[in-house]
Amino acid sequence: MSGLIKGYYQTTPDTYASGDVVPVQVDANGKLVTTATMTLSPLAADNVDGVAASATVDKQVSISRLTGWNGTGFDRIRTSLPTADAKSAVSAGLAVSDQGYVFNSSTWDRTRSVGIGDSAAPTGILAAGLILRSPSGDTYDRARSHNPADLATAPVISMPASSFPHRWNGSSWDRVRNNNDGLQLASAARTVTTATALITNHNNAAALIVCNVTVNPGASETLQIVLQAKDPVAVLYDDAYAGTAYTLSGGTGRIYLLVGPGAADAFTMSTADTKQGHIARQFRVNVVHSASGSWTYALGVTLLN
Repeated sequence: MSGLIKGYYQTTPDTYASGDVVPVQVDANGKLVTTATMTLSPLAADNVDGVAASATVDKQVSISRLTGWNGTGFDRIRTSLPTADAKSAVSAGLAVSDQGYVFNSSTWDRTRSVGIGDSAAPTGILAAGLILRSPSGDTYDRARSHNPADLATAPVISMPASSFPHRWNGSSWDRVRNNNDGLQLASAARTVTTATALITNHNNAAALIVCNVTVNPGASETLQIVLQAKDPVAVLYDDAYAGTAYTLSGGTGRIYLLVGPGAADAFTMSTADTKQGHIARQFRVNVVHSASGSWTYALGVTLLN
């Protein structure tokens, strides 16, 4: 090397006492030349962890791999198995994985995207989709969108992200409806007062009821449309809105009953009635016969916003 006058290596360094006079070496420019000595500590096998730190100040271990300090010794920095879950907690050394791992409070799990299944165990996953924790804290579920159908039960765990507006009815979610029609009584001959099946009003405010009469027994017999609200306490039906009893002059025709907020204007038809008010969530329509003559009619209900 340039400028080096003399160098030597001794397996066993010379021993001197404090105060001894010893020769020194200088280079051509008068700079002091020193010799560094160290005792090499042999390294254990290449795959051994927990190599103890030396307490000797002049010891230096040179290795060709990276190690990490674990608090008492040095361990290899290593990669993790690409498919293993629930690896034991890394108490010695630093695990470097080509797949990210997340600590689940006791072990390490792969980071992964959420599959289509629900109720995944809460094992420290990083999701590609939004997941929500259950109220009990036991499971995680996807946040998902709704299909157009009504929900039978309330979403206890998931947070529904719906492209269809829904409204809460006290126990489940209902789609927001537009005006919609329904045939409640098919055309048939009847001689006694007849009621429709239970009608559920999901979120409409008004109802237009139409009774289409095709056979009239005459003899001044009448038909009357009555909207009956279901009593949620006694589970009975109460007359809420009653129309006029019509004879239709012994012939055929239609009888109308409109119930809704602000329904003050009368129909132009002579056999029509309007009633102000809101319709109940559950109701039925009763067609009241004044006598036992045979009428043939059909009845439909239009729910209105």
